[in-house]
Amino acid sequence: MIENLKALRRHTPVAVLTALILGDVALLLWGPRPAEHQAAIATALAAGDKPDWWHDAAMGIHYGAWIGLAGWMLLAVTHKIWARGWDKAPPGQPSARPISSPRWFWPLVLMAIVVGLGLRLPMASRSLWWDEAWAIQQASHGKWKEDPKKPDGLRFLPHDWKRCAFYYQKPTNHVPLSLAQKICLTVWQKITKAKRESFNDLVARVPALLAAAAAISLIACLMRAWGHPGAGIAAALALAVHPWAIRYGVDTRAYSLILPLCPAAMLAATAVVRSRGRGIGGLVALGGVEFLWLWAFPNALVDVAALNLVTLIFLLRVQETARDRWTAWWRLLATNLFAALLLTQVFLPNVLQARRWAGAEKDHHVLTGQLLDQTASNLLSGLDHYIPSQLVEATGIPALSAHGLTAGVLALVIAGSVLYGAWRAQVRDHHLRWTLPVTFLVSSSVFAALTQLADSYFYPRFIIAALPCLILVTVQAMSDLSTWLGKSAGKTLGITPALAVAALYGWVVSPGWQLLLTHPIEPLHDVATFIQKNARGLKPAPVIVCYGLGKEAMPLYEPHCLPAGSGAELAAIVAKAEKEKRPLYAIYGYANFNRTVLPEGFKQLDDKSLFTEVAAFPGIEPDFYFRVLKRVDVPR
Repeated sequence: MIENLKALRRHTPVAVLTALILGDVALLLWGPRPAEHQAAIATALAAGDKPDWWHDAAMGIHYGAWIGLAGWMLLAVTHKIWARGWDKAPPGQPSARPISSPRWFWPLVLMAIVVGLGLRLPMASRSLWWDEAWAIQQASHGKWKEDPKKPDGLRFLPHDWKRCAFYYQKPTNHVPLSLAQKICLTVWQKITKAKRESFNDLVARVPALLAAAAAISLIACLMRAWGHPGAGIAAALALAVHPWAIRYGVDTRAYSLILPLCPAAMLAATAVVRSRGRGIGGLVALGGVEFLWLWAFPNALVDVAALNLVTLIFLLRVQETARDRWTAWWRLLATNLFAALLLTQVFLPNVLQARRWAGAEKDHHVLTGQLLDQTASNLLSGLDHYIPSQLVEATGIPALSAHGLTAGVLALVIAGSVLYGAWRAQVRDHHLRWTLPVTFLVSSSVFAALTQLADSYFYPRFIIAALPCLILVTVQAMSDLSTWLGKSAGKTLGITPALAVAALYGWVVSPGWQLLLTHPIEPLHDVATFIQKNARGLKPAPVIVCYGLGKEAMPLYEPHCLPAGSGAELAAIVAKAEKEKRPLYAIYGYANFNRTVLPEGFKQLDDKSLFTEVAAFPGIEPDFYFRVLKRVDVPR
């Protein structure tokens, strides 16, 4: 039996590679025809037009198959090197603490998941925001178009799976989440017998909610694997209630997926090092996490590179012979090559599309001192500022200075924990449980610095992987402090600092809870519902226009909404409504952006003799505040 298992293990790499080679051969024989797509691209370019997205994507699929075929054959030829045996038999568990799972562990993990989902469901049930709406309309669901056969008529154009997987005219389509979203919407439509154009906010966010539950569970399991199940529960609860994790725990894009992928990557790296590279499961998990992370968010390349470097250092350190060190090196290299080849197949089509638009963006969002402050505040309190201005206006509390002071104290505690973690990782004991989270904190800082040097885009959410790492470092530091104090001053006094930090944490994030539990991210659904309610029964039907940024997202909830991207377009729509004697509703949000970039349209919108404000709806950020105006010279 044992000999049969060994034989099966020896032949598994060859069987897997054979299947992958045959898959790429089939793709080259029966997949996209490069000559047809090259001709279409050349014709479009000769006419001065932009080629259709599918032609670039099809060429990427074809080239990816060739690259994959060459890569799989290389791995097959060299498999006797990277899949060879070891000098030493697999050792026992080398960790300092045994992995234990007390009876209370899983019930408390489940409790943390329930708390986390309870805090996320209110926002998940409300409307999507711009980036989510773009992905829904352009990739995973479909969009409304004018029907030339009917005056003012619309028809819905559903998107197929091919478009969902490869449409990349903006980096806003984070494909793994879009595919999961499409699955959820399709299943929901089948179960409820809803029409193909039907859409539901909560159903669209089910993948993000599942990712949030996975993140809470994985961070607890990670700490348990490191020998601290109690600290794992504390970390799970901290992640469950953190406002920034709540905000992106409902976002149906890559950021909600990064939150579980980060602890999953550390868990896989831990398994690889503890098995000294002998465990196939750890290597497969590591390669799978890297593939999924980069597919969802290519900017994570710095994080993945740092993870591999640390894993390699630890993996080489635990080998006992020079030959085993080389074997470990080759196995980790093969793991990364597997992940890279799979990524090339699914992402090269996106790269070929991106070369048409990358670098030509009109707006920039480079790292500044203000963005650094916002990033720090997001990591600490989950908000752009320690205290949201909307909450101050809503509650009438003048300054909430106590929150600011408490946030400062908590920031010092976290900074001290990070320094302590860096010291423990590099000076004292070289434990993975300190080195891995500190590594991701460093890689996040490196990525931010690189965007500054490259004059490229930076948003705080790009380094959201730092959030679970900060929680891990802080929880571990408090655990160590409690243990040290408990030995000298007794258990009761030992846990006092940890309880005090937990209280500070709750006080600082409480404004975020109030905001996120009562507001949508962006109130597009509320705006559409208000207009539809007030326009019901009006004849002739009103004209609805959305001005400036936001115009692309509004049709998801109000298909008849006309986009106006300039003052001239707005004036033309106003003239159309006047000519046809129809009521007119005008919508705008993103006031700071739109008033700066498109000021000409506000000459009309701000004219009290033309428009009056009839409703306003707040979101979770000042720019997500949407106003509804009505043309005053047309009777209801």
